[in-house]
Amino acid sequence: MRCLVTGGLGVVGAAVVRELLDAGHDPITLDTREDTTLVADIADAFERRSGDIRDIEALERLVVGIDTVAHLAALLPSDADPYLGYAVNALGPIGVFEAARRGGVQRVVFTSAKAVYGELGGRHGYPTYDPVPESHPRVTLPSAPVYSASKRLAEEAARHYAELFDLQVLTLRFATIYGPGKQSRHGGTGLLSRIVERAVVGEPTAIPRGGDERDELVYVRDVARAIVVSCLAEAPRSWVYNIGSGDLVTLGEYGTLVSEEVAPVRITVGPGLDPFGIGLMYGILDATCAAEELGFQPAYDLRSGLRDYADYLRGLGTGRALR
Repeated sequence: MRCLVTGGLGVVGAAVVRELLDAGHDPITLDTREDTTLVADIADAFERRSGDIRDIEALERLVVGIDTVAHLAALLPSDADPYLGYAVNALGPIGVFEAARRGGVQRVVFTSAKAVYGELGGRHGYPTYDPVPESHPRVTLPSAPVYSASKRLAEEAARHYAELFDLQVLTLRFATIYGPGKQSRHGGTGLLSRIVERAVVGEPTAIPRGGDERDELVYVRDVARAIVVSCLAEAPRSWVYNIGSGDLVTLGEYGTLVSEEVAPVRITVGPGLDPFGIGLMYGILDATCAAEELGFQPAYDLRSGLRDYADYLRGLGTGRALR
């Protein structure tokens, strides 16, 4: 399979490229910057293109001969520039769908986000955390209105393109992702990575609040596997799939596992909710459909994911190499 990975040098994209290469496929990445930090050891093993997903004519030329597009490119927008956020996260995917349609691509896998569910209150939030199904209402997340609204718009476009044309578009929504690169590239939402990357170099971490909150964490390599499985699935019946691990933990429990599996450093978490300061979008996703229709099952639990993460950092020579 020849697969175009937009945002292919990013946190998830780099893991997808590795997964594709390991499975004997042919990835091509498209990114706005030539930063190969996360793929330094395999940078010569695949084709890289620089470009902007908003350039639909260039996209149309690029998808010639492509079997599948994994559309990962996205932006964490600022309220100071909502236009850019909507342009990249809403119009960008629509341009990808259109270029894929024109170029005869068989399938697009679009990575959305659990932010489309808004804040997870009631029975889906603290303290019960009932699993959230794909049918859960989609609303704007108050702490990230541009991001959540643009992802919802792109999801609607994905459904529409799949209905109108001979183009399969699968949409994936993920639990909270942890893994290499999140600390440097995702700002405040990289708290999980900051804990691990400080531990690797022997530094403790103190988080002032959030110790009572639970959240589902999924390792980036499992996210990558889910994307590749979605690219290859023979007869998916649904248009959207939740992807998670089933690991619902507090930040304190996560810190304890880091101390046990990464390095024996002190990690403390104060009481309360919302440790990331992003609104109450914590919970667990019902990933039954992904298991039944795509055959996806996570390969990493938290312990094995943290060990793999730490081994990756140490292989770079320092836990600070990604900052």
